[in-house]
Amino acid sequence: MIIRNLDISECARLAEIDPSFETSQIYQVTKSKPAEPYIERVECDSVQFVMPPIFGSTSPSAALRYEDEFDRYDLFLVAEEDDRIIGAVCSTPLTQEASYPPGCVVMPREYLLAAFAVDRGKRGQKVGVALLDRVKDHCKEIGCSFISLWAGFDYVPAVDFYISQGFVISGWLEPPGCRFDQCRIYLTWHP
Repeated sequence: MIIRNLDISECARLAEIDPSFETSQIYQVTKSKPAEPYIERVECDSVQFVMPPIFGSTSPSAALRYEDEFDRYDLFLVAEEDDRIIGAVCSTPLTQEASYPPGCVVMPREYLLAAFAVDRGKRGQKVGVALLDRVKDHCKEIGCSFISLWAGFDYVPAVDFYISQGFVISGWLEPPGCRFDQCRIYLTWHP
């Protein structure tokens, strides 16, 4: 396996990654005390199939959106094995000058892990660890204080992976009246 920078001309190849997974657990916000809500894992009635909408997973042409967004990222890496892309990550420092949705707060020297996936058939083989280690090293090299990312409430296996790599759950977003698939867990890693 090699880890290398992705060239803009290769964005369509991101569709080679199958980021799907199954989970029998989800996260939910529990409000046992109104002033002290917290997030917990709960069992589902059945196994859920989850297809994160990243790297062209919804359709091969969707991977081409990364051509349009390519300049947003200061780091865009792929893991490749036998001429096949088996993992990818794109990330960028957040700046006060960029425009973000209303209510979004950017912390000084925050580094955003924007998208991350390892092919379903390659999980457990340290592909994700190798990609994430490169992102962590880059974050330190450019002087960022921490890495942040958002994960869906149903991304329990991904959250478990991030926690195993030193990330902590630092908050969540559950907008009033939102659909379940719009709720997000906020994770951070500090060097």
